[in-house]
Order: sequence, then C-alpha cells, then structure tokens
Amino acid sequence: MKKNRNIGLGVLALLLAAVVSLSFTSSPDKDGFTYGKSTHSSIGAMTFSLDGTLFFADFKGAAVYGIRMEEKADASKQALNIADLDTKVADMLGATPREIRIVDMATNPQTNTVYFSVARGVGNDTQYALMKIAREGDSRNGKIEAVDLNAVNYTSYNLKDAPAETDKDRRGRSLRTMSITDLAFHNNEVYVAGLSNEEFASTFRRVAFPFNGKQTASKVEIFHVAHGRYETNAPIQTFMPMELNGQAHIVAAYTCTPLVTFPVSSVADGGHIMGKTAAELGSNNRPVDIISFERGGKQHIVLSNSNRSAMRFDPNDLIKQETLKTPLEERFESVGAPYVQLPLVQVLQLDDFNDDYLAVMQRGSNGALNFRSVPKQWLSGVR
Repeated sequence: MKKNRNIGLGVLALLLAAVVSLSFTSSPDKDGFTYGKSTHSSIGAMTFSLDGTLFFADFKGAAVYGIRMEEKADASKQALNIADLDTKVADMLGATPREIRIVDMATNPQTNTVYFSVARGVGNDTQYALMKIAREGDSRNGKIEAVDLNAVNYTSYNLKDAPAETDKDRRGRSLRTMSITDLAFHNNEVYVAGLSNEEFASTFRRVAFPFNGKQTASKVEIFHVAHGRYETNAPIQTFMPMELNGQAHIVAAYTCTPLVTFPVSSVADGGHIMGKTAAELGSNNRPVDIISFERGGKQHIVLSNSNRSAMRFDPNDLIKQETLKTPLEERFESVGAPYVQLPLVQVLQLDDFNDDYLAVMQRGSNGALNFRSVPKQWLSGVR
C-alpha cells in the first residue's frame, strides 16, 4: 500500500505541476498560443472546438484556457467501457475514491478521445488534474491516462467582471467558484455561463476566439415557476447552443429545474436577456449535463439530473412552447414542454462520443462510478 501511495503522489505532482517547472517558454503564435507550462489554478467545466482545441474553466482564476490537443483518432466505432473508474483514478492520485471528484467531461470531436477533470481535496487545498480515456487496442476496454500540462500549447482569457475571491452568497458559499458554471464553443466564440460582480449577477458571455480581449456579456433573467418569481442571480448550471427554428439559440437548465431558451443574437454587451422558460422539471433537483444528437433524421436533446432520471426532449416542443408565467401550486410538478423519461439514473457526466454512442459516467447500484457507452439508437427510441 505504501509503495502504491508513493507512486500515486508522484503522478499527482506531475499532473498538478507542484514541483516541475519548464526552463523554456515560447512566444505566443498568431493565435495567441504559447508553448510551455499552463498557468491555470483550477480545472472546471470543459468543452471542445470542432478542430480539437480543449477549453476549460479556471474558475479560481476567473479565466478560460484553451489547450491544443495533438493525438491520434480513435478509428473504432465500438463502445468503450471502464468499470470502477473512480477507484482507478484515485489510485493514480494516491487517494481514496472519497477524496476525489470528477468535475466535468468532454469528448474531442476530431479523435473521439474522452477527457475529464478531477478535483482532489476540499477548499483552498483542492488540487486539479486532467485525464483522458484511451482505448486498449481494438477492444471495448478503456484505460485512463494522465495529461501532462507542463508542456502544452495553451492560451487564456481573463473574465472582465468576475466576482472577487472574497465574495460570498447568503449561505457563505464562494461566488468566485460560480464565475464559470459551464462552457460551449460555437462559431469562433467561447460561450461562458456563470456569475459576474454586478447586481444582476447571472451572466452569459461570448468571448471571441482567438482571444483578443473582446467579450460580449448580458445579464440573464428568467421566471422560475416553481419558485413563483423572477430570478436574476441564479446562474445557468448547464447549457448548449443549437439551432431552433433556423436560428442559433442557447438551451439552458437551472437548479430546481427550469429549462430555458434564448437567441444567441440577444447577447449584447451590457444587455439584459429575458429567457423563455419552456419547461419546469421540478424542485430539489440540479441539472448535470445537456447534449443533443441526431438519430433517425431527428435531433434529440438529453438532460441528465442529480435527483431525477435523464430526460429526452424534442427541440420542436421547445419552439412551440409559450413562455411559462404562472407560479406552480405544487413545487415538484413538471409543466411546459413534454419529455420522455429515460432509464438513466445517477448520471454524473454526459457527452457525445461517436456516431453511435453517448459517453456516460454513471454511479452503479454498488456505488462504483463507471464509464460506459450508451447506444444512441436506444436513447432516441428510433430503430
């Protein structure tokens, strides 16, 4: 045990760059990328551009980082699975499964390689690592590899209006950690959801890429029918861009659990967005991930949740739904756009994987966290 723990601590030191430093750092290239040791202080929400650049939230530093990933594509169209993923990750980091937390997961669309961020510890002592899942040969078995961020091509952007490190909410929670709650890449922009330091704190930002200092930010207000009031401080928990009725929209989910849409074109610098509450999915629930995929000539939206099973939506139902404005008498009630309840529970992470599968991190009945590939055919109901 002692030997394994020492090995784990050595891996952790490599991942977190606690000791190692590079003697060489290049000058930024034309797109602002520098070769060297990434200067981030945390790794939170993640997303990929279509060309395979990984973007992640450094919420401690109130910044977005971009990392160029250079790797071979996974040519296999098979499923990919790893049992007891949390135990294996913890062993690599010299920790126990209780001491680590999978923060987010994203799949490189160029290579079908799955990346995930890991937090070890709590509070100011939390350390972060980036890992990936690779296929073992031609099999359906996956293996976990550490990603060395000491020698990468990276670029970063600091948010202009993030909460201060000392700012707290009424429950004493750090607002800085909610400066970035989710990310997406669309049309040469990084979309950033989270909180700002303004009175109307819930903010949606569009950051031009390559990073050149240009940020377009709007405050977001919604009517939360389960709470029976308008809200301007609750941040978007998870979102995605998609075409609705021929126009780029944001489909976003909030805690307790409104599902909201608004046009990307409504995000104007210094503006105020009134999101359309298209569904209310019930209180005492936190949305975890939202994705869309095409199957059988149709687009399907899947939302995973902390305290409810995953739900499938038809985008056309979101378009047709009128804005919900009437408070609910029963706070656990679901109203608005209809959905199909999927037999997927305890899903901690969800993402597109390849043409036939979604990538899922799911807690099993025995408590273990497993990585598995779920067939799109099964989830869509399309044979």
